Amino acid sequence: KKLKVLDIHGDGAKLQLVVSVKDYAAGAKAYNKIIAVIKIGDIIGARGYPGKSKGGKLSLVAVELVVPSPLQANAGGQGNITDKIEEEQKTSVGCEN
Repeated sequence: KKLKVLDIHGDGAKLQLVVSVKDYAAGAKAYNKIIAVIKIGDIIGARGYPGKSKGGKLSLVAVELVVPSPLQANAGGQGNITDKIEEEQKTSVGCEN
């Protein structure tokens, strides 16, 4: 998949994070690698620019992701983030700058 939409939750707020191959600064290989390792519950860092989804949600279009310390509790078989996103997201989201 060339586009992933992640919902980031923290401190009572929610942010939509859009990660795409074309915007990812390190290229397709690094994009595929980071998407494969992100698990639900991981604390991640993101660098990017603001955007808006076609639905009007404020988003961050990521050019870089960092997973400083993967959550150990995910060993219980929740699957990686790609599996969960494909299960929950059946439509792709476009972004406008």
